[in-house]
Amino acid sequence: MKKYFILTAALLVSLTGIAQTTLTLQDAVLNGRKYYPQGLILPQWVPGSDSYSHVVDGYQSLVVVDAKSGEETGRITAGEINETLEGVEVFGRRPNSDRTEVSIRGTWMLKWLDENTLYFTEEGTLYTYDIINKTTSAQYTMAAGHSNLHLNSQLNAAYTVGNNVFVNWMGEESTVQVTKHQDPDVVAGQAIARSEFGITEGLFWNESGDAIAFYEKNESAVSNYPLLDIESTPGSLREIKYPMAGQGSEYARVGVLHKGKKKAVYLETDGIEHDQYLTNLSWSPDGKTIVLAIVNRAQNNYDVVAFNAKNGKRGTTLFSVSNDKWAEPEFPAYWVSNKEFVWLSERDGFMNLYLYNTKGALVRQLTNNQFVATGIVGRSKSGDILFTATGEDPRESHLFSVSLKGKQKQLTTESGVHSPTVQDGGSYFITSYSSVNTP
Repeated sequence: MKKYFILTAALLVSLTGIAQTTLTLQDAVLNGRKYYPQGLILPQWVPGSDSYSHVVDGYQSLVVVDAKSGEETGRITAGEINETLEGVEVFGRRPNSDRTEVSIRGTWMLKWLDENTLYFTEEGTLYTYDIINKTTSAQYTMAAGHSNLHLNSQLNAAYTVGNNVFVNWMGEESTVQVTKHQDPDVVAGQAIARSEFGITEGLFWNESGDAIAFYEKNESAVSNYPLLDIESTPGSLREIKYPMAGQGSEYARVGVLHKGKKKAVYLETDGIEHDQYLTNLSWSPDGKTIVLAIVNRAQNNYDVVAFNAKNGKRGTTLFSVSNDKWAEPEFPAYWVSNKEFVWLSERDGFMNLYLYNTKGALVRQLTNNQFVATGIVGRSKSGDILFTATGEDPRESHLFSVSLKGKQKQLTTESGVHSPTVQDGGSYFITSYSSVNTP
């Protein structure tokens, strides 16, 4: 793979001076931040460039740095943006009209849309900031009480209000309510299966941003479980749904809404079993296919199944994984094209990477490591897969690359736990790390 330029963000505190002075209790308790390692705060790659940004000045400034030279090329402050917010309207009216002033609290809220545009949300309204013309525009206001916000690269928003899914399309004033469940046992747009099997969210945009898939669960067969609320005086009990071994479980579905459609379609996920787990959802790059890993209730088998994203029809079972004791998919398919994807599996005893095609054939095993891969983080400019793994020392975490032919390279060499921020499709990455000798 092409050479990577490594930016290391954690070699920032010299302990020589500290070692010569005994810390007092006052230093340890009141001045702890004085000895805290100071790395890059909230680094982001600027799309379409070889620059990155990070937050400085107590979260009040965003600095842009050229990765090759290391020189600062721009700086945006919260104060500058707040000056542009005065009088901003969304579709001809002031957003949050009950407030006399809208302002951002710091540059930690800012995300890059492209090389010249930042975006942020404040009080339920999405704003974009043009760094060339130094102007802010309000795009739309989301429904009150929203949570679980997912913005895609086109700045369409999907989120939940209560147990239902809502969408705001960029350039459109109205908010679309995707589901209209009134039964408190039916929950849409949130993580299911108690966040097992690598499930961390319930909303999934396709790559082009014109369709949203979402999990939905019916918990009517699940018993209530009492929890003690200690925040009230005296303490009180509140109930949650919690499935117990051998008892009723939730029934899960996957819905899909395409832009311009009034109703979501649901994938035909019911196969041999109704009582199952729908896990690790992913979209093909062209948005035509959704792949799920469907785990049986006994959790000793899962099928990787392709579905037609337009009509929900169940397609091919690409492959199955079985184990006498335990079968647990933890990562969604990572697509390298519309015809091939990478799957992570522990079938040989360690988490390794496997390249499959959409006919279900194993093209090749990409890695054959005797240590654990912990996730795919992107691709390089040359098309290599970038992934994190422990390396030979299970106490550590490193960044690796592997080509689609199976040629592997370790990209981080300093001993420790590395947290890389990868320029996806580029030639750079930022890594912050800590070890026994480097805090």
